[in-house]
Amino acid sequence: MARKKGIEETNNEECGESSLPCEVEMLIEIVKEMMLKKNAHLEEANRLFFQKLLILILKKTRGDKRRTARLLGIDRGTSL
Repeated sequence: MARKKGIEETNNEECGESSLPCEVEMLIEIVKEMMLKKNAHLEEANRLFFQKLLILILKKTRGDKRRTARLLGIDRGTSL
C-alpha cells in the first residue's frame, strides 16, 4: 500500500494536474482542513498558510533567510 509523502520527503515534483509542487498542494489541503474545522475567516487562513509556507521554505533552504525571502518574493527586511 502506497503512503503519502510527507512535506519533508517531497522534492519539487508537480502534483496531478496542478503546476504547484506536491508539498505546496499538501500544505494547502492541510491548512484548508484546519480552517474548515475552525470555521475561520479568510484573513486567518491566509496568515496560517503563509506561516506554514515560510516554515517549509526555511527548512528547504536550511534556514537561509535571504534565499527564503527571495523565493517568497518579499523584502529581506521583512521579519522572518
